[in-house]
Amino acid sequence: ERRGRSKKELSPSDAELELKRFLSSFRRHRYASAESGTLNMHLRSLVAGLIRLEKVIRISLQGMDPSEISYGSLLHTTIQGLFTVCHPNYPDDIRLAASRCIGELSTFDLTSVRSFPMEDDIDEEHHDRGHCNPLHAMQLSLLRLLASYFKSSNSYTAIIAKDTCKWVLRTREGMKSWKRIEDDDTKFVLGPLLMSNKRFSKSDAPGLDAKFRERLFKRSGGEGDEGNRGDAWCWSKNLWMCLEDGDTSYADWIKDLVCAIILCCYSREGRKQSASEARSSPGDDKSVYFHCLLPMCAREADFAAAVFPGIIFDLLSSDSGKGISHSKNESVRSEVAVGVSDSKTNCILTRCFSYLISPSASPLDSIQARQRTNIETDTKALCLAVDTLDSLRRVVQSRWLASSNHKRNTTEFPKMKTDSGKKPAKRKRSSASRDGVTDSEYTAGLPKTPEWRGVPYGIVLHLPGLDVASACLRANRFASALFYSEMYADNHLGGSGGVLERLAREKESRSRDGASSFDISGFGLRGDDSIANDEVALSLSSITMTCLGKFGESDGLDGVRTLDTAIRFYHNTENASSLQNNEGAASNDWERLLALDMQQQMPPSASYSSNSLAITTQLKSLGLRHVLRNYMLGLQGHDQVLGHALAPQAEEKLKDQWFEESWRTLQWDDSLLSSESDAVSTTLTAGAHPRGFSEPVVGARGKLGTESAWNDSATSGRGMNESIYHSFTSALNEESDGYSEYISEARRALLNEMCSTVGNESLVGALPDFSTKLRALNQLEDIKDVFFLTSNPIPRILAVLRNEQVEDNPRGDTSAPDLLGSRPNVGFPPHVGFQSQEFLMSVQEVALRVCSKKRPDDAYSIRCALTDHLLDFSDLARQRGRPETAGACLARLSGMLENCGPCFGRSTSKLHSFLRLHLEDAKLNGANGNFSAAIRTGKLVLTRLQHSEEKDLATSDERNSLISDAAALCGELMVENKVESGKNILRDYLGPASSSALKIYENNSSTSNGLRASQSEFALAEFVASLHDNVEQKVSSQEWINAGVASEERRAELQLCNKMLEKANKENNRGKASKNRSGQTAQSKKQTEEKTKKEYRELMSHVATLRRELKMDEKERTAVEKSGSEYLHLALRSYGRALSIFNPSTMTGDVSRHIFRMISLWFSNSSTSSVNDLMHQCQETVPTHHFVPLAYQIFARLSVESESNQTDFQSTLRSLILKMCKEHPFHCLIQLITLANGNKVDADDGPGQSSSYLQYNSTKSDASYSILHSLSQLSGAFEYVSNLVDSYTAIANGYIDLAMFPTTKFHDKKLANKKIALSATKTGGKGGARGRSKVPLDRILGSGGRKAFKTVPCVLTKPPMIRPACDYGDGLSDPIGSELIETFDPNFAITDTGIHRPKIVRCIGSKGGSFKQLVKGEDDIRQDAIMQQVFSTVNDLLRRPFSDSTSPRQNIPTSRSPKIQFSRSLNLVTYNIVPLSPVSGVLEWVDDTMPFGEYLNDRGKSKDGKDSADRVGAHSRYYPGEWGTKLCQIYFMDAPAQEKRQAFDEICKRFSPAFRYFFVERFSHSLQAWHVARTMYTRSCAVNSIVGHILGIGDRHCNNILVHQKTGEVVHIDFGIVFEQGKCLNTPETVPFRLTRDIVDGMGPSGTEGCFSAAAEATASVLRGNTETLLTILSAVVSDPLYKWSINPLQARRVQRGDQDDNNEGDEINDEATRATLGRSANSVKNIAAPANEQSENDAANRAIQKIRQKLHGFEEGNSGERQSVEGQVQLLINSARDRDNLCVLYHGWTPWV
Repeated sequence: ERRGRSKKELSPSDAELELKRFLSSFRRHRYASAESGTLNMHLRSLVAGLIRLEKVIRISLQGMDPSEISYGSLLHTTIQGLFTVCHPNYPDDIRLAASRCIGELSTFDLTSVRSFPMEDDIDEEHHDRGHCNPLHAMQLSLLRLLASYFKSSNSYTAIIAKDTCKWVLRTREGMKSWKRIEDDDTKFVLGPLLMSNKRFSKSDAPGLDAKFRERLFKRSGGEGDEGNRGDAWCWSKNLWMCLEDGDTSYADWIKDLVCAIILCCYSREGRKQSASEARSSPGDDKSVYFHCLLPMCAREADFAAAVFPGIIFDLLSSDSGKGISHSKNESVRSEVAVGVSDSKTNCILTRCFSYLISPSASPLDSIQARQRTNIETDTKALCLAVDTLDSLRRVVQSRWLASSNHKRNTTEFPKMKTDSGKKPAKRKRSSASRDGVTDSEYTAGLPKTPEWRGVPYGIVLHLPGLDVASACLRANRFASALFYSEMYADNHLGGSGGVLERLAREKESRSRDGASSFDISGFGLRGDDSIANDEVALSLSSITMTCLGKFGESDGLDGVRTLDTAIRFYHNTENASSLQNNEGAASNDWERLLALDMQQQMPPSASYSSNSLAITTQLKSLGLRHVLRNYMLGLQGHDQVLGHALAPQAEEKLKDQWFEESWRTLQWDDSLLSSESDAVSTTLTAGAHPRGFSEPVVGARGKLGTESAWNDSATSGRGMNESIYHSFTSALNEESDGYSEYISEARRALLNEMCSTVGNESLVGALPDFSTKLRALNQLEDIKDVFFLTSNPIPRILAVLRNEQVEDNPRGDTSAPDLLGSRPNVGFPPHVGFQSQEFLMSVQEVALRVCSKKRPDDAYSIRCALTDHLLDFSDLARQRGRPETAGACLARLSGMLENCGPCFGRSTSKLHSFLRLHLEDAKLNGANGNFSAAIRTGKLVLTRLQHSEEKDLATSDERNSLISDAAALCGELMVENKVESGKNILRDYLGPASSSALKIYENNSSTSNGLRASQSEFALAEFVASLHDNVEQKVSSQEWINAGVASEERRAELQLCNKMLEKANKENNRGKASKNRSGQTAQSKKQTEEKTKKEYRELMSHVATLRRELKMDEKERTAVEKSGSEYLHLALRSYGRALSIFNPSTMTGDVSRHIFRMISLWFSNSSTSSVNDLMHQCQETVPTHHFVPLAYQIFARLSVESESNQTDFQSTLRSLILKMCKEHPFHCLIQLITLANGNKVDADDGPGQSSSYLQYNSTKSDASYSILHSLSQLSGAFEYVSNLVDSYTAIANGYIDLAMFPTTKFHDKKLANKKIALSATKTGGKGGARGRSKVPLDRILGSGGRKAFKTVPCVLTKPPMIRPACDYGDGLSDPIGSELIETFDPNFAITDTGIHRPKIVRCIGSKGGSFKQLVKGEDDIRQDAIMQQVFSTVNDLLRRPFSDSTSPRQNIPTSRSPKIQFSRSLNLVTYNIVPLSPVSGVLEWVDDTMPFGEYLNDRGKSKDGKDSADRVGAHSRYYPGEWGTKLCQIYFMDAPAQEKRQAFDEICKRFSPAFRYFFVERFSHSLQAWHVARTMYTRSCAVNSIVGHILGIGDRHCNNILVHQKTGEVVHIDFGIVFEQGKCLNTPETVPFRLTRDIVDGMGPSGTEGCFSAAAEATASVLRGNTETLLTILSAVVSDPLYKWSINPLQARRVQRGDQDDNNEGDEINDEATRATLGRSANSVKNIAAPANEQSENDAANRAIQKIRQKLHGFEEGNSGERQSVEGQVQLLINSARDRDNLCVLYHGWTPWV
């Protein structure tokens, strides 16, 4: 059984072995030909390997993140190989087997595969091998082609191939190419043909017969006999033109053309003839070589096409020409040039290629006229021409980069004297005067900035750049079109980076100073200056929009459209044609449909067919299926009614869409679900449609009709949907063989479409969609047995469609599945488009309906599964913002329930089905924003359940599930809209939802019930935690404090009043006693008595009032404080219950924010005994793997107290830490050991701070040692943990000793290249705390085959995956995702900068993996480690498809925020940092990165003093003669404060941005990879900018930003300045992030518009939507007692002084350290000040959190307190970051001009 699903999983080693087997077999047979009818033994082995690989992907790798797989790079290469073998050149069996593997990859993020070069090698034969000489690459490919032709089914072709190969191998050129072959199989095939000992006679060389030569000559238009025809006939226009609908096919054209060139330019006698001269260079062996190729070129078009580029290169490079090159004075250009710029050969070939790329254009035509040409060259011929030009460009580019003649730009001012003979004084920084020195005098002696000469390499031929780009468009080479249009913009407009932004501004409507019009030949020759900049700008934007549209990149497309509108407004106001096309401005499907409808109402145009297809696409997107079907029917007769005809290609696409709609009609046919065999179909009949065109129908027996609107032509080939339609027909008609054949045909059609997309250079964006469709075909193929074998169990189809194993199905029989309205999430990664997801879900739905018809005995079980499927479908559509699709699913479900009865789970209750359906409708209303209707429906469901009797529902679980879901929905909506009080929501909704869900889970602990219970508990916990926060906020508010003060004052007043009452009583008693003795009159006594009574009554009344007020205040305050405590306890209990239920291995979801929240609540209330008791109880039930990501924050609170004073918090904390270390030792032990090393800081490690460095103290170390001692005493199952304590302690000490090893004696440049032995460190460390180890690092774990420890640690910089089951191999085997340490390389190196330079070591794993690491001493890296932890959490937020809120409203994708997460891969690059002590640590070395400034600026000379090509920066290479960075720094630094802006502007004129060439140099071997890398760079810059601004990350100079040379992503390092500390530097930072000219230069012609701004808005939207989550996480981090918040003046001064030192040219700019993404300024000392008091630290933390909160809410400084929208805030930040007034006041070491 091909798809045998089993519980048994392959081990990672087995999976890795299978991947390696496939790649080995693929590399041996990657040149297999599909021409042979049968598969040989080797190709059969490849098919078998593909079948095994499918099982590996499905069972072992399914659901895993490829980035977490240890052999991720191997998997990446495997995916490339799979797409390569799908090419039509491979045998059909191999293609089909590979397509099944691709279908299984649908759950992977295939957008991570950067490029899929179908034609290029993906193995060791790197693309650079043939760049310097394409002849070598051509010769190798020709030999492989000849070897493949040996297996041709055509015997004549095989014979010619054998003879050709025999003669080729007898030439010197042939033997050279033979020696370069590395493929053993090819050598084995060609070996018998070697005849090196036989004398070669040139006259015996093969040739062409006279008839063939005569035909070629006549076709060229020549006349006369063969002896008098001349040597220029091969350049005839007739031979070079290959039209789309011409008389000559592409195959005949290329064969004739190549043969004609060889006959004309290469003589049989070995004399080579140039394109311009009759005879030259006799005896050339290349002529004989090419002449030997003639028979095969005349036979096979593929062979001739492979020869063509080599011939063109050979003719250009070997013709010295008669003219003089205009670039002869430029040594580099002359050195790298292919031929001579103005030679006749170049001119002739330029003219001939112009016949191909613009056959009907005149040299005087405008750009628009050239693009409107009606004569089109054949697409294959265009592809060949474009490939040839690109190969020439790569040759010149490779030579340019390898040249050693590049000169550095000026780095200092020349020494000069004034008229008086004295050297002029420099301008003083603080002085307002210049001391008489003017700018002209200051810069006198500097050479004038040379005029821009264009890109120094190109296509060699003098072809118009936009013509080449247009040809690439017609050839479907969209990335190439972008590349060459930007190259032309570079030459014509002085730079392509952000060029559209410049042209969109009216003031900069003209080209930059010095910009000229050059062609793209690379010779730097001036071309046609008559083309206006306006015309170039419009053509550039038009080409860019077309390419981005084909790539499906809506972000970039929107940006270019905006700029294009501005350009047309400013530069083309007299042309109003741009106002007619409103489709580009449409923001949604409805507006696009209206725009298309308006265009179709206009007079017929060439876009009629494309617009018709676009309308069908929009109708399909809107879910208007019925309108779509009728529209397509109308198109059939439209040509006869209105005279409009569809293009043939559009007709084919429309036909495939028709068949898709045909099989989709079965989604509404409930007759298929009836258990009655004679049920009548409800599908429309054929007679209901005009002209006999009807959609296929289901007859009385459930069979699909055969009539369709299009004739089924077998000759034209079926499309994918047509084949799917016929497969369902076969299933209903009991045609088993036909079913399999139709599925195979659908697979072939999809593969052909995919391979054509590869040619379009747009496969990267379409990969997920193709893979999802292939997954659907896999499932249809896998359920064949269920359709045709009644003995096959029904659970099989359910398992296949759910992509799960049969044994994992909760039902062991054919009874209905226990769903109860809660299903697992549909397995779609977020990068897959909704249309592909809808396609797969629709195929599955129809398959279930057909299965129900064929298996009437199991109809009920299938209906239950279909119900589950429709609910999943509705959920998916609702989450993806497609309410019309979700509503259609619910409508089909309603109809099915009405016609077939209830089928929710095991329920037969109509009430249950009725209420469940209404509840789903309420969810849909909530998603659409109709909250009132949603809440009202939810309340009605709850009310109906309260009044229903038990007998109305089949089981109590049904009742509880409905109560839980309805109450949860109402509660969440009420919380969001605040329509009820918190207590009511808690009492009436969230509380009952939680209790009901728990009851269900207690009765049946299935995955779905557990997911419901955990979600309910999380929702409850979040809500009561927010109530607790409200109480805490109220209690800590100033109003509450004032009320408390007032209450105390009233209490004191009451006490005083009580005393007055007592006194009055005493006086009253005394008055009565002395009444008779008083001498007062009766009246006076009466008055006195009345007055006393009145005062007494008033006092009594006042006392009563005070008592009532105090009682009320006390009651209120007690109630509030009590409620806060109750909310806190309920939140902790709910979090604990939810985490104990949630199982990440079976449930989907991210619970990290809940963990952070729970820990934050615990830490903020750690002094409460009841809270500690609750946490102690949670430890017994909550798995510890949830706490591992917060291990450092948890461990940091560890302390030692006396037994009499030991708190409950420390006791609970110690037990948690002990449990975490026992169950997850590879993650926790090293952090505990680091804390134990906290007091081992020598006095010279910091300026007198050894006892308080970063607030480490002996109590934490003692507490850590205590726990380590307890762990070392473990035995039994945890004995390996005890052994790991010893080995981890030893390896940590070894690293620390190495970190502190002094390397001063190795700083001499003469010794810098020398490797240092690790054995030299055993006696070289300092004494005291670091004199521990007597064994070097490479021998600590053992030597000579003897192990010093029973168990060894994992590689510190590659920790294993966190395993919920704690299965880490017990220390004996490698844990998943990592390797155990085997040894270390015996030698280490040091970086090039720093007083105490970091060491570079290489750790060797048990699997042989090599892990490069940087070991740092005398520096605290803990703050960097914390920032990496925050970045990882932000990545989790960015990877979520929607805002992670329980509110359905936030699941609505908007036009710019959550929805776009599905089309982007927003990510922050992180790396592992492991602190080992307060002054040392080890960091992961990220390969293939380089500092941003290192690429642009010149680097110091090499160790031997030579100036190699790679040390001359890009700015010097591309802009020779401009100012260097050091000179710019001097000029900027010496400018007075009031003249900084003028100085900055002057520097910008003399320092041009050049970072765009980074992508050209690193990725242009594949222009598709070039485009993808630049897009990733732009998005990566956006994400890092927004996140960096939110977190207040500063000090972003050129060496703190690295660029990945394989992906283009940026990597930020050195986080010593965070949380707005950059504003406290001596020179405050005035920009939110680095967005300088060079940063923008790498983003393409649209600059920050489009891709950058959209990605920035998406990031800001995600962070803003998860504000509370992010603040919760940051609160847990910033409340860390070891964290240092303030920056002291000494540190600030040293940071900026370090920046200045790092940017001095002539010195090594932190080369090795920064390349490892780890560097920090060597002079920067972090966190050395003694800690401030605790209150000030808390205030600083609170201020930082409050500042972050303000930014997340849209408040920015200097904006008058105005709250900005996401778009407004992003644009405000972009403007601020690019504002020259802000840039000119920055520190000069920041280099704001770079």
